[in-house]
Amino acid sequence: MGEKSAKKVRGHGDLAPGETVADACYGLGKGVLATADLARAPGIRRYSKQAEGATDDPAGSMAAAIDRTGILAVSDQRLLFLPVKTVVTKPKAVAASWPLAQVQGASYDKPMLTVAFADGSVGGLHVPASEKPDGFVAAVNRLVDPPAGD
Repeated sequence: MGEKSAKKVRGHGDLAPGETVADACYGLGKGVLATADLARAPGIRRYSKQAEGATDDPAGSMAAAIDRTGILAVSDQRLLFLPVKTVVTKPKAVAASWPLAQVQGASYDKPMLTVAFADGSVGGLHVPASEKPDGFVAAVNRLVDPPAGD
């Protein structure tokens, strides 16, 4: 877990009452990923076919909001993106959020953290290993695709 990043988000005023942040990662903005980018992110390949059929307008895609350096956080209700200027900066506002039903999954292939969305778009951040992105990916995938019986 990117504990420092998660701590910055946990007390944020834009969280809904009772909303619990499961994990968060700071990263440098990559924006909407093209099919060529997905070839370098093997963990997200299962979404590459979907990405090929994604919206013709990347600027209008769900992933378009992940367009700069910031913190991706996952709560028990949604995925959030909070822009920051540096790793030590506290986020001022939630720039975008997506209900978990609109998130298809996440993957990390050093240094790229990728998130696939229901519209076929894939967004990403360059995340340092110190942020423990594998834990973030596990949290996202557990929350968007809970085991049977949950």
